[in-house]
Amino acid sequence: MSDSRSPAARRGRGVPQQHRYRLLQALEDAISYRQARLTDPCADCGPSPLDARCAEHACDLALIAGYRQAAHAIAVELGEASGVLRRPG
Repeated sequence: MSDSRSPAARRGRGVPQQHRYRLLQALEDAISYRQARLTDPCADCGPSPLDARCAEHACDLALIAGYRQAAHAIAVELGEASGVLRRPG
């Protein structure tokens, strides 16, 4: 059975690393989307950011935390792979 991946992919570089960058960007987009939802007025949430959140916005907060953990793990992997840990600006 022949390996149809490119030589760079078989060596662990190239496309798989590009996929991690795309995934990192998708996570950053998801974080931005969820953060924007938290700024929308909500009759079920408390009047200030420190007050309790409704179930939907509490879920947004939990998702943001999970997305940040996943993004951090990918950034660390990319930093180890390239020798530099860069944060997209």
